[in-house]
Amino acid sequence: SGSGRGGNHGDRPISSPRMLKHILLLALFLGGCARHSIQVQKFEATTPDGPARGYVAFIDLADPRIEVVVDGPISPKPDDPKVEAILEPTDAWAHREHTTLAINANFFSVIHSDDGKHQYIKGAQADILGLSLSRGQMVSPPREFNGEPDPAIIFSSDRRAKVGHITKEQAVAARDGVAGIGRSDSDKTEGALLVEQGINRGTGARVAPTKRHPRTAVGVDATGRHLVVLVVDGRQPNWSVGATLPELADWLIQRGVRDAINLDGGGSTAFIYDPADGPEVTNKPSDGNFRPTANHLGFRIKP
Repeated sequence: SGSGRGGNHGDRPISSPRMLKHILLLALFLGGCARHSIQVQKFEATTPDGPARGYVAFIDLADPRIEVVVDGPISPKPDDPKVEAILEPTDAWAHREHTTLAINANFFSVIHSDDGKHQYIKGAQADILGLSLSRGQMVSPPREFNGEPDPAIIFSSDRRAKVGHITKEQAVAARDGVAGIGRSDSDKTEGALLVEQGINRGTGARVAPTKRHPRTAVGVDATGRHLVVLVVDGRQPNWSVGATLPELADWLIQRGVRDAINLDGGGSTAFIYDPADGPEVTNKPSDGNFRPTANHLGFRIKP
């Protein structure tokens, strides 16, 4: 320890107790970072109609190992310009993309077959409703109604997320993004954000704000660095009755969210968490199996 015996400090063997202690502490620190970049907890709440259960994930976007993943464009490009996606179950997509966490994303419309059937079948063609952006490629442009874009979330190259009524100009400058759904001719609901500036806007958000359904939502804190994903199961009275959108907004606000959007829900709601150091965790989809959907939002922890 500096007594002069044995030459300079560089000659110390790597197996010295002090060096081993430093290596162990560094390994524990790095291991902790990997675990804590994406934290997942069970979600439970009591509603007037029964229990609501699901999962909540906290994602540290500032960690350079976190990679946002959204479905890219179809290849080869279909002849029909309305076709923007091929339906795929969220769990299958998560396994194919090797994500640590994956959820369903946009609302979508299945392209009807000649016999008029409307089915959620793996491999079916679909139109993504609203913004879907993957690695800077515009898979589906922002949807607008009377000049107002849908609620959406975009991720920038500087590792920040922004929630708002995202315009095409804002989307073009981003790296990845997905959207909820705003106002339309078929629904008088306002099409608001789920949470805006820390205020619960659930009664004005789509879809079916006052009814109980399985729900998928995503929000950010004031810094744009910390993401919260909340998935609530529903239509299963003995397990989870689902959530209204005002309830969903409250639960996000309680977890530090300033701005949030409601994504597609119902039978599409999906949550697949597959950590490298533990078993896979999934929600309980109301259909019994994970529904094929048009696009997905995922997060990988890179080595």
